[in-house]
Amino acid sequence: MDMDKIKEQIQALKEKLLTLFAQIKKKKSKKEENDKESAPQAENTPKNDSPNLLEKAVPFIKKVPINTNKKQRVMLLSGIIGLILLVVVWIIWSHINQSRQATAYIMQQLRAKPAITQVLGANVQAVERGNGDFKLSDQTGELHIPVKGQLSTGILSVSLNQGVFEKITLRRNNGQSIDILQAEKQAEAEAKKQAALKARQDALSQNFEQAVQAMRNDNYTDAIPKFEQAVAANYRLADASEYLGIIYSQQGDYNKCIHNFKTYLTFNENNAKVYYQLAYCYLQRYDTNNALIYLEKSCQLDNQQACQAASQIKKQQAAFKQQVQDAEQILGTDTPSHKDKAQSSSDKNTQSTEDVPSPSSTAGQP
Repeated sequence: MDMDKIKEQIQALKEKLLTLFAQIKKKKSKKEENDKESAPQAENTPKNDSPNLLEKAVPFIKKVPINTNKKQRVMLLSGIIGLILLVVVWIIWSHINQSRQATAYIMQQLRAKPAITQVLGANVQAVERGNGDFKLSDQTGELHIPVKGQLSTGILSVSLNQGVFEKITLRRNNGQSIDILQAEKQAEAEAKKQAALKARQDALSQNFEQAVQAMRNDNYTDAIPKFEQAVAANYRLADASEYLGIIYSQQGDYNKCIHNFKTYLTFNENNAKVYYQLAYCYLQRYDTNNALIYLEKSCQLDNQQACQAASQIKKQQAAFKQQVQDAEQILGTDTPSHKDKAQSSSDKNTQSTEDVPSPSSTAGQP
């Protein structure tokens, strides 16, 4: 080989290396400036501890002599080629190392998201380093990471902008695609909804307990609106209706008493005490027929007091009807119109509340 050509080749390699190193150094300097600018945003970003080969390689290249003998030139040429290969390996290793660090950083952020655990299960791990264009220095870019968990496996496609997740999509091995961010937003909305429902339930519970306490203290003025609020909110409707029935019975408001006891009985048809209380309210309205209906229902549920009251009323009705019939025979006025009047009179005369003790003594306090 001609010596001049060897010199030219060595010089050309030398210049190419210096140019390559200058470009790499320029890009690195620019990257360091960007890192300094974005330093407050990337406090937790892993550092790249790659060896600084450029600072060591450039002075060596500059000192490479051109005027040497053939043996030295061959050795220098081999050394330069080896150095080029070393730089290429370093660049590849640096890229892989940054990709690994970016994958570790993103996986650390993802594990803190409940939606990831719900979809993938516990112990979510990256199967291998992610691929994509992601700058760890400013936490911006996109990365595709093969992952696995106890429930599922697939590829996570993640997009960040200044450390903020803009996209998290899981493509499972079966082809199903799941928008993790959308699932997370739905979970947050559901959590807020449940928190609001709990706050409402707590408020209703507190209101109900205050109503019960007011009733125990015979403070019906405060108790009634609170129980009515519970009924309007459909909160413990059966209990609130029963307590309102008791209060209205005590106050002599028998229409509301009947309405609330009937509401309670739609939830519990086997409460002998409430049937008895309802019968009492009907008797106070001189409605013997309905009173007997509910006294008999209470009696069927083993309320002996109701059985005795129903029996007594029936005896009084039978005795009065017999008296009317005797009177009709004596007076000779056995006409339909007189019978109707007699029946009406019978109802009124047998509606004595003395035969049915007031349920206030048996109702007790809530």
